[in-house]
Amino acid sequence: MALLDKFFHVEKRRSLPLQVVDHLRRLLNTRCDYGAWQEGFGLQDYSGNLSAHQLAEKIAADMAQTIERYEKRVTVESIEPVSSEHDLTLRFRIYCKITGKPHKLAVAFENKKEQIIVEVDDE
Repeated sequence: MALLDKFFHVEKRRSLPLQVVDHLRRLLNTRCDYGAWQEGFGLQDYSGNLSAHQLAEKIAADMAQTIERYEKRVTVESIEPVSSEHDLTLRFRIYCKITGKPHKLAVAFENKKEQIIVEVDDE
């Protein structure tokens, strides 16, 4: 249903940062070339022999490239890994501008949920 959500008028009542966050959730939860209608849409598969540091660098670079390519309202300034209390969770903070206004977004890759969480973190 998430794919169809953007066609409903409910999204127009949400603030622009929340609309962008909803789109980033859909974008980052899509695996590249796996059921996506647009070639290259989504993130890569990260299974393989990478250290935690290498994995964090690769994911940050892929997120920046994917957001730049498929979410034109966002300009990524930097993506930084954030320490996590759980071994199976990778967290990042995206410093960006949404239509020119600065924002921080929190992103969490939670292995147990198999879902990527994206939230506004402007506090």
